[in-house]
Amino acid sequence: MKKTIKPGVIIKAAFLILFLVILNSCNRDRNNPGWDYFPDMFYSTAYESFTKNPNFKDGITMRVPAEGSVPRDYTPLNILWLRNPGLKQKRPD
Repeated sequence: MKKTIKPGVIIKAAFLILFLVILNSCNRDRNNPGWDYFPDMFYSTAYESFTKNPNFKDGITMRVPAEGSVPRDYTPLNILWLRNPGLKQKRPD
């Protein structure tokens, strides 16, 4: 008597193997995060503020901000008006 494997058993075995492969690929080991496709962008070189920087001709790392840039801790007037509606100023339009 010749034993035959039913197609349903083959499909169930294939799904079981696929499930086990997927389950194994989702491990909890955070020491191996996977691949870095652009490692030069992911691990960029950081320079301290007052150290020499070989990327510029004068070697200075800390630069003067561009003209017209927004200064730190700047709050536009309309935001101040929204936060404090009791201000005795005209509403900015």
